[in-house]
Amino acid sequence: MASKRVQINKVVKDQLPDYVREENPLVGEFLSAYYQGQEYQGGPIDIINNLDEYIQLNKSGNIVGFTTLMNPVKMFDTEISVKSTEGFPDSYGLLKINDEIITYTGIGTTAFKGCIRGFSGITSFTNPDEPEEFLFSTSKAKAHGVGIGTSSGQVENLSALFLNKFLSKSKQQFLPGFQVDLHPDLNQAQFIRHSKDFYNSRGTDESFKILFRSLYDENVDIVRPADYIISPSNANYRKTRDLIVEPIQGDPEEMVNMTLFQDAYENLDKAYGPVSAVERIRVGLLTDTYFKVSVDASFGTGGSTELLYGNFKVHANSAAVGDAGVAYVIEHDSSISKEDVCQGTAASTSFCG
Repeated sequence: MASKRVQINKVVKDQLPDYVREENPLVGEFLSAYYQGQEYQGGPIDIINNLDEYIQLNKSGNIVGFTTLMNPVKMFDTEISVKSTEGFPDSYGLLKINDEIITYTGIGTTAFKGCIRGFSGITSFTNPDEPEEFLFSTSKAKAHGVGIGTSSGQVENLSALFLNKFLSKSKQQFLPGFQVDLHPDLNQAQFIRHSKDFYNSRGTDESFKILFRSLYDENVDIVRPADYIISPSNANYRKTRDLIVEPIQGDPEEMVNMTLFQDAYENLDKAYGPVSAVERIRVGLLTDTYFKVSVDASFGTGGSTELLYGNFKVHANSAAVGDAGVAYVIEHDSSISKEDVCQGTAASTSFCG
């Protein structure tokens, strides 16, 4: 929690020389009132002095835009009873009831105290007449009821206007793709601060739940159609690593059901795996015949370990000599895609049954 910084309006009177206070006793009151009008939450001096906390979204918290009147307000009342003062500044915040702007010197749990009626302040950051300027309004003290009406009994938190605007800009910067506003009950500042964690979890069930809670405050269940499809059989599907080879001598198709070994050599690691299939193929415009050797990389029966151990890697001068009397050269052809030429063999590679 950031330390609370002392506002100028609370100390400016004590900074004046004694002769100024004696000869002009109202100067201190004037300066204090002036700085109060600049240091309210979202005010010019408040933004300058606390810019670091605004950037880190430490001053935003859970923004409350409105509360509700609990009792009618007369023209000269200095205490206003509301449903809750949560989310309003502790002192000298700005609130608006109908067309009247009000500030106050303190708050309770359900009341604004020391209210100064018929105040003035920024009521909107959008001015229809001057698009590049905000809307500054003045007002007069009025009586307010709690009857049925569109805005009757509603207390607007004008101190939250800047925070709402700042969070909106932060949301556009740190939450790209969110076309819908975040739910008002969500702690938006905290959500934006942890947006990196949300994007890191994209695609998981938890990320979808967080998304719907943040936008609509709704709990959702993730349903995947694949989980409800009847399995056609209990077959063991085979996964393979395919190698493109060129025969030098012998018949490569005799390698089926043999084991291909790659010995450790320089920067190549040891690898081996059973050959499950060999297929004759033609590559590009080449007339020579190549073979696709499929090394079984699926899991062993009843086990959780792959039959393929290690990784076969391409070697410029690799040769394979085995007991079957078959020799091969593994070459990388520029017309073969990276996916086709997945793996190769080392310089010392053998086949055995």
